[in-house]
Amino acid sequence: MNRQVIEQFAIKARTKLIRDITHLARLIGITPATIAEPESFSTPDLQLLDLGTNQYMQLSGQKIKQREALIETLLGRAEKSDYATAFASIIEEVAYTWFNRLIAIRFMEVNDYLPSGIRILSSEDPYKQEPDLVTRPFSANFSFSSEELRRISELQEKNGLDQLFQLLFIKQCNQLHEVLPDLFEPTADYTELLMPLSFTDKNGVVYHLVNDIDEADFNVAKGGRIEIIGWLYQYYNADKRNEIIDVYSKKVIEKDDIPAATQLFTTDWIVRYMVDNSLGRYWLERNPNSKLKDRLSFYVSPTGEEASDIDEIIAPQDLTFFDPCMGSGHILIYAFDVLMAIYCECGYTERAAAQEIVKNNLYGLDIDKRAYQLAYFALMMKVRSYNCRAFNQGIECNLAFFEESNGLTQNEFIQQLLNDRAISHNHKQTLNYLLESFHDAREYGSLIFLEDRDYAGLKYSFFQMKTKYLAIQPVEVIQIERIFSLLERLVGVSQILCHKYAVVCTNPPYLSKYSDRMKRFLKQHYAAYSGDLFSAFIFRNFQFCRSDGFSAFMAPTVWMFIQTYEDLRKYIIEKKGIVTLIQLEYSAYEEATVPICTFVLKNQSSSQPAYCFRLTDFKGGMEEQRDKVLDALCDRDCSYLYEAEPEKFALLPGAPLAYWAGSSVFSAYEKGVLMGEIIEARQGLATTNNNLFLRQWYEVDFADICFSATSPTEAVKSGKKWFPYNKGGKRRQWYGNNDFVVNWEEDGRDIRAYKQRPGGSRSSVPNHSYYFREAITWSLISSSSFSIRYREPGSIFDVAGMSAFSDQSHDLLYALALMGTKLSDHILQMINPTINMQVGDFLRFPVIFMKDPERAICIAKENIELSRLDWNSFETSWDFRGHSLLFTEEFVSSYYTIIGHEPPVAERKTARSMLLKDRYDIYKKICNRLFDRMKQNETELNRMFIELYGFKDELDPSVNDADITVTKIFDRKCEVTDAWIGNPYVQTKKEIVSSFLSYAIGCIFKRYNPRKWSDVTDLSSSGAFVSYDNCLVLTDDMYWTDDVTERFVCFVRYLFGDYTLEVNLDFIADALLSSKRSKKMTSREVIRHYFYTDFYKDHLKVFKRRPIYWLFDSGKENGFKALCYLHRWDDELVGRVRIDYLHKLQKIYNNEIEFLRESVEKSDNNHYIAAAQKRENELQKKLHETRKFDEKMAHLANERIAINLDDGVVVNHEKVQISRDGNKYKILADI
Repeated sequence: MNRQVIEQFAIKARTKLIRDITHLARLIGITPATIAEPESFSTPDLQLLDLGTNQYMQLSGQKIKQREALIETLLGRAEKSDYATAFASIIEEVAYTWFNRLIAIRFMEVNDYLPSGIRILSSEDPYKQEPDLVTRPFSANFSFSSEELRRISELQEKNGLDQLFQLLFIKQCNQLHEVLPDLFEPTADYTELLMPLSFTDKNGVVYHLVNDIDEADFNVAKGGRIEIIGWLYQYYNADKRNEIIDVYSKKVIEKDDIPAATQLFTTDWIVRYMVDNSLGRYWLERNPNSKLKDRLSFYVSPTGEEASDIDEIIAPQDLTFFDPCMGSGHILIYAFDVLMAIYCECGYTERAAAQEIVKNNLYGLDIDKRAYQLAYFALMMKVRSYNCRAFNQGIECNLAFFEESNGLTQNEFIQQLLNDRAISHNHKQTLNYLLESFHDAREYGSLIFLEDRDYAGLKYSFFQMKTKYLAIQPVEVIQIERIFSLLERLVGVSQILCHKYAVVCTNPPYLSKYSDRMKRFLKQHYAAYSGDLFSAFIFRNFQFCRSDGFSAFMAPTVWMFIQTYEDLRKYIIEKKGIVTLIQLEYSAYEEATVPICTFVLKNQSSSQPAYCFRLTDFKGGMEEQRDKVLDALCDRDCSYLYEAEPEKFALLPGAPLAYWAGSSVFSAYEKGVLMGEIIEARQGLATTNNNLFLRQWYEVDFADICFSATSPTEAVKSGKKWFPYNKGGKRRQWYGNNDFVVNWEEDGRDIRAYKQRPGGSRSSVPNHSYYFREAITWSLISSSSFSIRYREPGSIFDVAGMSAFSDQSHDLLYALALMGTKLSDHILQMINPTINMQVGDFLRFPVIFMKDPERAICIAKENIELSRLDWNSFETSWDFRGHSLLFTEEFVSSYYTIIGHEPPVAERKTARSMLLKDRYDIYKKICNRLFDRMKQNETELNRMFIELYGFKDELDPSVNDADITVTKIFDRKCEVTDAWIGNPYVQTKKEIVSSFLSYAIGCIFKRYNPRKWSDVTDLSSSGAFVSYDNCLVLTDDMYWTDDVTERFVCFVRYLFGDYTLEVNLDFIADALLSSKRSKKMTSREVIRHYFYTDFYKDHLKVFKRRPIYWLFDSGKENGFKALCYLHRWDDELVGRVRIDYLHKLQKIYNNEIEFLRESVEKSDNNHYIAAAQKRENELQKKLHETRKFDEKMAHLANERIAINLDDGVVVNHEKVQISRDGNKYKILADI
């Protein structure tokens, strides 16, 4: 089965159906906004609608009634919501009705299941385009009225094949209503009016269904499976699900959207695993000699001492199997196959077994009627595959969907029933109980808990009352039939809910964004398990299950570890049994947005081991995961299959299901103390609007940032607005990620007062007294291994920048040393292996103290300083003082000071060289030496703590190069081997030199002063390269002597002198090129090209799309490009750039064009002429672009727009391009 083709078809089909049905509605005067009234001269038999075309739309006969029915339904729904919502819901409903019918009929015709005995969507002849039913309508066993016969004849004569197809398709649906009434329901009057199906349209749904999806995927005899219906349904809803689900949004999922948001078609082998180890196990425990085991590919049989057989004789009918969230029935269908094998083993014929299974074994519920219909269809198709007469035997399934009692208690007829003396008091109480219990049932679904009452008696009472009321109130027959039908369905669902099953198996909904109704419901009924719907279902399913039965699930992995589900874990560990579990690789199950596990639980305490598969290291999707499970079942000694003792989980804090934990972990908790006993960890500030209150530190005025506050009181006294803010960030050990500042003016006045929206939550300011204290910190979210950093006093911490504190600096540094090892990640993976490392997880870490901890603390201190030196050597650090190719000796000396050595004389001499190559070589050497020292230190800490904790047999102290978080430098990118993949701290010579050019721009713009701290020369003449008007023009040629390239050359000359200038420029040019420099390109040309094409792109990347250098950019022809410095912006800058630079460049373009024209006229060299004309064409395009650009600049120059640095880059960048009249004039390159 090619699922990609199926997905593409289903998604496009929904779009096409909705579009076509909306168009058909427009043709009868019904749009998403209005309903057209018939013209006043219309008659009861002929309605005329003015749709704005040359002719009136005419409706007559049955179509008038159908349109009126549509309008009535539309307005009725609009009263409960609004018109647009009601319109959309009807279009959606009609679309899925036709889609469901199409795919069902396609499956039936391919398998020759249609009672008509003839194909309706396609032909038996693969070369024939027309469906067989269209060319041979009377070959089907339909009964036609005289009017239908006349219409068929008319359409055949006029070649109206699509209209004939639609007529016959509806006829086929009506016939199928007699044999599959729950799928092919009588259509609403208006549904046929909105029928969009065509077999001649090659862009249509019918054509693509027949031609895109391999017929064999439907054909059971050729390996096709009924599960294709489930995949089609899931993919049909994919776009809607994507609209509803936003993992970054806190938007509540409303009742009507729950099905689309939560229904996921369970992967086939996962279904097999769950059913094999629940239903299969239940039978095998009581029938140990059964051959069923041989056909259960994913059955995990006990090893070693076999489990005791259960001495109980059961019939196949006793194997009741329930899916409370059945979706389209995938799990039920495989359970059918397993039950079929059991029945046949017990001597039943396949035909008899099929009927017994549907009648006695399989039960299912869902909140979504559409899903129920497809599950019902799938199950009936399974029966039909074994019994060709199944459609004529009135077979009923134990499947149902939830309906609601909302509004019924006020219904006059219900009140009449409740007052009827013929109904017993008990039955009236039960009816009232049902009406109360099924209020909003489509939201709660199988979580509804019902008392076991006399529902069968109530159902019989309904039968009697319906007969009575139909006799005495024949005028109300429609309402009586509707009310009693609904009540009977409610009773049917109640009976399923109250039954006890041998096996309960499901893939429950994953949803935590509840409505207020759902929150109240869960708090009332599932308070301890209300973290997510799936956890409530795990608990609920035990109540559905017999005491000796099994529950099987597929659910998010988080329930195994995080604090939210601790009560659920403890309940299962203490009172239930874990039979087997598979933890999938993080992103293996693509359909879900979270990591997934699947598991089987026994509904009673068990001393048997749990067989757990840890597949977290095997990437490659669900097929790779499947193969690894099968491999493990063949080789039970494989490294990723564990036999765990579930009762031991309770020995770990929070009872995480750390099934792979060895004895050393439990020993660590016995010997040590919890981190929370020596360290205080806290969650930090939540602004609720980071865009408003946070800035990258380089966005605001540096003078407005306070770095020295050590308490909230000192922060207030400083009078400053901005303060360092610890916000997590990428993986970095020991020191760094000092990126943000927060508006904490007057002790957070603005943040405390902020409320995001009416009804929204205020900003959260917890643990205020811990602000500005010394801390160790880690990121809340990390998809890689755990990392922890030191944070000096002076910053506020965020909810994503988790922090820990101690009054004893000694304890804080010891904790840092411990948590900076791979041991910490190993144990934390057992406490909580999700990407979210919460404060509670950190505090549950076991701490064992060394007899002499000073060695570990000294190494941690050195690592902090090494990491600090590395961090501060880049421009994005607020402690950056100058580039390391300029302050090379300072960098070298700092490194040797940290490690306690004197720098070698030769290295200090090289660091003072006037050759950039020498400086680069020594910087690279020391950087890489720093990297190696860090690796050595981390390895030593690993060794010390691994030995202390007794993990020598489990962990290797060595550290991968990719896990070291300080800079490693390579000359060329091609030298970076696979061992470094994933390390974001790898730099090449090109990146180091590019950063030097960025530093140079900062000096030119007076952001930095190279004379301050300079170790090379006195730059008394630095004015030659400084820009005093805040504009640096970028050009592809040397049009004037003070453009950015020439200023940069001056900068290098003044730093290192004339004697080394050309050598240094050559070094820079060679580094900037990824390949060997052409002899035709001078070093200045290479540098010019870099500034012209790549500098701004690199700047955006380094400064995380919050650039401090903005680029005036005329457009794709690069007619005009100029840099300016954000912090020197003034309200006259645009006008100054326009007059002094743009107009000057336009004159240069004009002069060059004139020169080229004259030279072409004088030349007889064809090669030169061609080149000159090409260049002239380029210049003309540039000139044309700059003229348009000049108009935009003129508009904005007159506005004299100033900026406020506190507003940040994003706001200011937009602000300076918008005039007072609100029009935007794009003059700056995107950020």
